[in-house]
Amino acid sequence: MKVREVTPLYMENALTNKKYNRDVIENYSKLAAVAIVTKACNLNAMRNRRKRLINCNRYWRMEVYEISKVKRLLQTYLCRDKFCYNCSRLKQHVLKTRYLPLMEPYKDQLYHMTFTVPSCTGEKLRDTIYHMGRCFKTLIDYLNGNRTIKGLDLSQCGYSGCIRTLEITGDYHPHFHAAMVFDNPIVAEDKYINNRFSQSGNYLFTDFEAMIQRIWYMLLNGQRLTYEAIYSDSTDNDRYGCQIDKFNPDDYKKLFGYISKTRPDNMTMSFKDFRTIYHALDGTRQIQGYGIFYRKPIDDLNFTDDDCALLADLILPDEEPIMAHEFLDRLVKDKSYTFVKSQYSRQKDIIN
Repeated sequence: MKVREVTPLYMENALTNKKYNRDVIENYSKLAAVAIVTKACNLNAMRNRRKRLINCNRYWRMEVYEISKVKRLLQTYLCRDKFCYNCSRLKQHVLKTRYLPLMEPYKDQLYHMTFTVPSCTGEKLRDTIYHMGRCFKTLIDYLNGNRTIKGLDLSQCGYSGCIRTLEITGDYHPHFHAAMVFDNPIVAEDKYINNRFSQSGNYLFTDFEAMIQRIWYMLLNGQRLTYEAIYSDSTDNDRYGCQIDKFNPDDYKKLFGYISKTRPDNMTMSFKDFRTIYHALDGTRQIQGYGIFYRKPIDDLNFTDDDCALLADLILPDEEPIMAHEFLDRLVKDKSYTFVKSQYSRQKDIIN
């Protein structure tokens, strides 16, 4: 295990996230009220989600060393709700921690791709997300050679796998982020094409990007893929946004980011938007692996003996701990103890 100090700032941030959750709790209360009026069968589910959110990160299970004045965090109880501010940060950390060792061997062939579609109405959001997922899987089949287009060999790009995640931004704009493994660097080299996605010429595209933009559009609109149709004299309006660049460290945040960007630094989610996105995401997978990343086993994290040195230095020899459950709002005000935590690979443990 890895032992680190829990700083006062960390605890204050956790407490702030609980305050942000009040809007989410209120929205679940409204969903429950709607379920009562409509006699929906998911009333208990709404109530249970609300209850778990109220108690999320409310108290921590501590191991207390009274003489040494050390409290070690053993476990924090989380709700794992997709709209919870605490658990969204946890999920972001866990995803990065689990997938980073799998992506590291392919860092020289790793590229970040985005796939966008026009914003849709709330009524069409769920169907749009589902359709995007089906079309993305079809695109992967062409890239790996399981499907072919006469006169066009997409397997030459050297695709071997990817990790795809879903994100929804304002105005119901769903799009995919993907970490793609390509052996052929030509996919991101020689950017010279300027089209309507170039942001006034600030970004140019490769031939590969322009081709994928056209294919992505045709798949989403149910058009048959042929060499002639892909390279016909189509306008920029016959393409959907697609961008590819060499993967860099900042892209991990985009790949494993929040599924919905309605956060405190942006704006508060209205009940209408909350209700729409909640139902649109019900049963939807945010992250999916393909090829070399499909159902890849996640190895346990390896920690060294040196990671435990901090705790050994803080605690007096032979001191026996006292088990305690303590409220977070009280721990924030406690200045008499040093707080530490043990980092494990389990999801239920608190994040960095």
